[in-house]
Amino acid sequence: ACAVEIEWAALLEDGREISRDTHLGWSGANKRDILYRLSVEEFNPAATYTLKAHLVSKGGTDSTGDIRIRRPE
Repeated sequence: ACAVEIEWAALLEDGREISRDTHLGWSGANKRDILYRLSVEEFNPAATYTLKAHLVSKGGTDSTGDIRIRRPE
């Protein structure tokens, strides 16, 4: 019922930010600009990777959704 404004998304490797995409996205009834591109220069299989984002609720907190992570082919 409520939209979410996405300000940025970032990828952390062992707690250290390695990639960030900063642009406004809108995930409500009319989605726009919700694809965030993050990159890993050199993948470390022993590392822990974390996705972090800054979201702002618009109109309340009745909002749900999915996050999908795709690897380039």
